[in-house]
Amino acid sequence: MATYEIRFVTEAARQRDSLPAGPRRELEEALKEIQANPFRKGKKGSNEVWYRDFGSAGQIMYLVSNRIVTVTVLRLTYV
Repeated sequence: MATYEIRFVTEAARQRDSLPAGPRRELEEALKEIQANPFRKGKKGSNEVWYRDFGSAGQIMYLVSNRIVTVTVLRLTYV
């Protein structure tokens, strides 16, 4: 399987940049796994949107394009 490029929409990039150091490291680990295989631990929702948990209280919402081998992060949630 190809390695996927990770892209962030503007709001998701802001959410990433506002995470504290610990959750940010957990996010980076999850993104490495998504980059290798976005389907393995992800859960498919409606409208082709995928969800993946990270750390103890985070979630990544993303779209996958197999044609251009890209994952677009739409939103990050951390509570």
